[in-house]
Amino acid sequence: MDAVRLSPAREAPRAQVREEWHAPADGAARREQIRQYIEAHLRDPQLTPMRVAAALHISTRYLHQVFNTDGETVARYILRRRVEECARALQDEAQVDSSVTDIAFRHGFNDASHFGRVFRAYYGTTPRGYRRQRPADAPALEQA
Repeated sequence: MDAVRLSPAREAPRAQVREEWHAPADGAARREQIRQYIEAHLRDPQLTPMRVAAALHISTRYLHQVFNTDGETVARYILRRRVEECARALQDEAQVDSSVTDIAFRHGFNDASHFGRVFRAYYGTTPRGYRRQRPADAPALEQA
């Protein structure tokens, strides 16, 4: 006996509904997994989108596709998070004896000049100037 088959026009909507229902949850879970991996390895100067993708066993294309729903690329997210952690460290009383360069290198940067330019782009001041300001007076992160 032949099985009753639906026409392709009737099958497609069901498949689309099923994919749409699962995709947001899967995408959100995958984005969270990507963020967790990045946060755990943020201080690694070799952390790149390629390394994140390899570690999570996904393609870099898929990594960018899943992550970019927030309007921020993976590389930009890594850079922003590193700068935020450096800013936090610069305001930390326990790290007052650490140089700006040491703090930058500890948080994944490997070039002091590059760190200075990126920090200034995000905060509108030099890392040293930011450090001299009291935490309440320090400028907030600017989106570059």
